[in-house]
Amino acid sequence: MLYRWRQFRGLRWTCLLAVWGWFAVSSAGAQEAGPSIPGAHPPVTSTFQLTGVGSCAAAGCHGGDGSRKKSDGTTVDFSSSSYSEWIQRDPHARAYDVLLTERSKNMVRQLGQGWHAAHEDSRCLVCHSTLEPTSAKADYSVPQWLAQNELLHDGVSCEACHGAAEKWLGPHTERNWRGHPAREGLGFVDLRGNLVRRAETCVKCHVGGPGRDVNHDLIAAGHPRLNFELSAYHANLPAHWNVEDDRRAFPLLENSRGSILEAKLWLVGQLTTADAALDLLATRAEAVQPESKGGAAAWPEFAEYGCFACHHDLQSPNWRQQKEPIKGRKAGSYPWGTWNFPLLTVLEPPDSPLTDALLKLEQTMGEPAPVVSDVLPQVKRARELIAAELVKHTTPVSLTADRIQQLLQRVTRDGQALSGRDWDAAAQVYLGTVALYHARLQTEGKISSLKVPEPADQELLTALETLREKLKFPQPPEAPARFASPRNFDSDRIKVIHEQFKKLEELVKRP
Repeated sequence: MLYRWRQFRGLRWTCLLAVWGWFAVSSAGAQEAGPSIPGAHPPVTSTFQLTGVGSCAAAGCHGGDGSRKKSDGTTVDFSSSSYSEWIQRDPHARAYDVLLTERSKNMVRQLGQGWHAAHEDSRCLVCHSTLEPTSAKADYSVPQWLAQNELLHDGVSCEACHGAAEKWLGPHTERNWRGHPAREGLGFVDLRGNLVRRAETCVKCHVGGPGRDVNHDLIAAGHPRLNFELSAYHANLPAHWNVEDDRRAFPLLENSRGSILEAKLWLVGQLTTADAALDLLATRAEAVQPESKGGAAAWPEFAEYGCFACHHDLQSPNWRQQKEPIKGRKAGSYPWGTWNFPLLTVLEPPDSPLTDALLKLEQTMGEPAPVVSDVLPQVKRARELIAAELVKHTTPVSLTADRIQQLLQRVTRDGQALSGRDWDAAAQVYLGTVALYHARLQTEGKISSLKVPEPADQELLTALETLREKLKFPQPPEAPARFASPRNFDSDRIKVIHEQFKKLEELVKRP
């Protein structure tokens, strides 16, 4: 069962990897601070110095083999092997090495004048390494970083997420470190028990933001599109922490064996990803303002839109021409935010302020030339509403089993209409269904003990397997490509996907 379960979550690998990239490529940019998001923390700056992973790698620290016990002698001390897990199994450890591949060299050739070698360009290194830019340079070269070449080779290491360790490296070895009153002041970023902060740490590269922008030029040159979904990434990332402790940190009050971790991961991921995307949209809009010092910027930025609205055949007759128009969208208008926003309208009632704000923004961004002065206040309003939603998830307990079941039923019900819009929406509905089904098992205390599908679940698992197969990107044998478009996402396939979601709607109602 565990293997089959990882297969369902493995859409992240077998299907979404076709457009998802583990690591972003950045470009310079600046923006005024947006709304304050709960759990937010200041970005790593030059205030504290990086020490590098060499300071973590000793066998007596985090480089052990995973056999060391906690002080009580009964359970494994997972922190003792964190470095070992990262260096052997975590793709983040190879983030810098990616910049030395032929693919990266070819991207730079495609981008042309103004780009340095990928491993020497700040727009790449800001996400493919742990180092942060200390100053903006017009040519984006980073000679001051090259002097610390050994840190570049660390890739995206411990300090990229936990903060530069200059001041906290010593204190964090002390017995009372978890209760240390000045941890934050020492530059330590605590990701334990705060899923909003954990998500914010991921999205700064996996979605992008000011100073980190995977735009249409980069995608056209060969960079994977940044389609991030927190719960799927979290499930497939090799854990260098105690997953059971993670679950226990988010208990279900109605059932002492249950946990709401998976549901919170999905909800927080949807909200935080959307907020980061809106922040990036505001940054791009600011760059075309007359007072901007960033020079000419493309507007609208095509990376904001659904790729396959343009990248498809133009034969007639075509199933696309027979589709019912999407409510609120004019024929021929740009389909904006197809990955980051479709399920936010499912989480909220149809007449909620957040749903209304996002629909208005979608209509504005769907125009051939969106007016920046209209976009910016709409972005601000949507971010304020998302911030209010995230407040609810800053505490360990904020969901009930009934609420999780309602979300699962709503996603499978409303997902039937969403799945026909485009591949992005269909994939998001699939991932949401898997995450919330997983969450329901967690609330029942079954997530650790489930080895073989229960009879009542087998039909549901089969429907998920069918969906997974239908959402895979085609890999033609004559031209195997890791990043191919879903050219087989047509009316026949959409019909099967719709039928499976309809079946799931009935199946998830079962106790």
